[in-house]
Amino acid sequence: ERTRRARKNKKNKKSEEEEERIPMTPFKRSTDENEKWDNIERKVSQLADEAIEKDKRIKLLERQAAFIYDEVHGTQQATARTQLVIRGFMAEAEQEEREQALKKLLMT
Repeated sequence: ERTRRARKNKKNKKSEEEEERIPMTPFKRSTDENEKWDNIERKVSQLADEAIEKDKRIKLLERQAAFIYDEVHGTQQATARTQLVIRGFMAEAEQEEREQALKKLLMT
């Protein structure tokens, strides 16, 4: 039993040493590919930043519209209805913007 374990451990040590000796070479891309991927990453990052800014503006507009509606009608139910309507319009607008951005990105 001991010799079996010793042999097994010895084999495991050898395989670990062999793995350590094999140099790990990273996948290399050509400079054109690197530039292409860098451009794509920049565009995606830019689109994400724009989406965040638009989301902030949308939330501000929602709050302003709800406040105005409350001032006019003076009810809390009006706020909920207004927000649902505004979110519906904004969701449609956002979907159109996303589709346009994706088309623009895919064309490059």
